[in-house]
Order: sequence, then structure tokens, then C-alpha cells
Amino acid sequence: MTQEVSGSQNIGPLRMPPNQLIVYDISGREVTSIVGPLTEGSDLVLTCEVRGGKPLPTVSWFVNEKLVDGRIEMNDKVMINRIEFSGVRRTDLNSTFKCQASNTNLVLPTQKTVRLELILRPLAVKLRWKPTALIAGEEYVISCESVGSRPKAELTWWMDDKLYEGGKIEDSGNETVSVSSIKFFPTPEDDGHVLKCKGVNPELMDFVLNDTLQFNVIYPPIVDLKLGNNLNAVQIKEGYDVYFECKIKSNPREQKITWLKNQPRKKVELRLLGDENNVQGKGPQARVKDHEPKKKGERKEKGERTIERRNPRKTPD
Repeated sequence: MTQEVSGSQNIGPLRMPPNQLIVYDISGREVTSIVGPLTEGSDLVLTCEVRGGKPLPTVSWFVNEKLVDGRIEMNDKVMINRIEFSGVRRTDLNSTFKCQASNTNLVLPTQKTVRLELILRPLAVKLRWKPTALIAGEEYVISCESVGSRPKAELTWWMDDKLYEGGKIEDSGNETVSVSSIKFFPTPEDDGHVLKCKGVNPELMDFVLNDTLQFNVIYPPIVDLKLGNNLNAVQIKEGYDVYFECKIKSNPREQKITWLKNQPRKKVELRLLGDENNVQGKGPQARVKDHEPKKKGERKEKGERTIERRNPRKTPD
């Protein structure tokens, strides 16, 4: 006698993982790895769409591996989770955003991670060294540094708002730091002019930072001595009063002025006719009249007048 044995086995509901997960940015473009680059202060919106899966999967967002709340929707068997952030900051640079979809513990969840890229304006542009004084004719190297710009800031040099060529870019070793240097030999004509370094992110041309240095150029006196404008050397006769105009330009202005009549040095009594309002550069224009005592018709000495001017040279910082 044969006995039949029948048996049955319960099979749970069929589970199928999601078959598609896509991340979109605020404009509806698919994001595969990099979000942006966005400008600092912009709003960030990411949408994760998951298709397929049985049962419908749970869709979650993680920011820097921390679970965050999003807005969940379902549309024609498509699960959607959207996250929004207003005014991204520079501290959000390189943050990661991971969308994860899961409906079973039997297989690993479906997920995608993207990274945030930002365009950052420079935080500061500064001259590394600002000498208080420069000596005419000596060589100087001035460096300018921009910090915080991404991509790196472009640095340009300007002299009194005119582009100054010759800046040399240096490798800073930092992706947000730019360095440029110029080499120059100041002249007396540079005294008082303003050197400017401008830094601008090439992606944010309307935001410019700069630093300036006003030149204080130390140079010895430059002297121009001539007969007074109203005098004609050909018409001067014995016994006439004459005066000389001596234009002096120097820095520093404090100086010693010595008049010489012929050589060797001979003391001459002179009267200063100029005033503090008659100034060229940093030195006065002196109109000097010879006032040696004489009687009418008295013969005066022929000779040449020489002026010496000295200024103390200060060592710049």
C-alpha cells in the first residue's frame, strides 16, 4: 500500500529593486557627478526621481552623510524627493548630496552621490609689502596676493588708473590664492603717483577688490637756475639790479640752500622773493635778488651765480 504525501511552501510577495534613479538640478538638467558651479549665494534645488521597484521604494536624501527631510511626491509610479537650500555659502563648497532608494534588505539600495561646486568671490586683495619710502633708481619688487577666489582671481597692476604691464604670476600652491609681482625702478617723476593691484574672479567680473600704494620717492634736489623772466642778459648794464629764478624740486622738502658767487665759495647777501604758494613738486621756486650794497654808478663784479641745495636722505622702511 502506497501512501501519498503532499506538502506546500509559502512564497512571500515578489520584491524587485528600483531600476532607475536620476538626479536633476533646478533647471531640469541631469546631474551625474557635479552640481554647478553655482555662484555663492545662489539657491540649490535637487530632485531625485526613482522608477520601478516593487513595492514602491523609500527615497531619501543625505547631505554629507546626514539624513535630511525633503518633499516627497509620487507621479505615475515614479517616486520623487526634492530638497531645496536658499543662499548657499562658501562653507558648502564640496558638500555631498546622496539620493538613496530602497525597498528591501535583501539587496543594497540604489543610490547616487553628487558634489557641490561653487564660484567664490575673492575675500581680500592686498599688497604684501607697503614701503613708506622708495629711493629713486633702486630696484624694488612688490607682490600682490588675492585670497578666497574660486577659480583663482586674475591680478592686474595699475598706475594712476592706467594699466601697468609687467606683472609676473607666481605659484601659490593653493587653489584659492593668487600672487603677482612687479619689479620696477622708481624715478623722481613717480613721486606721489598711486600703484594699484586689482583682483577679480574671471567668472564674477563685476566684483573687484584692490589695494593701493602711494609712492613716496626719495631723490636729491633737481635744480634749474636762470635769469629772471623779465630780464634780458644782453641788455643788462653795469649798475643794474638783477634777479635770478631758481626752481628746485626734491624729496624730502627739508633742505639747505646755499648760493655761490664764482668759485671758491663767497658769501652773498640774497633776499628770498618767493613764497610758499609758489611750489613745484615738493620744493619752492625761489626768486632771489642780488642785494650787495653799491652806490649809483659803482662797478659791480662780473661773475656767475651758483646755487646748491641739499636734502637729508631718509632710509625707507
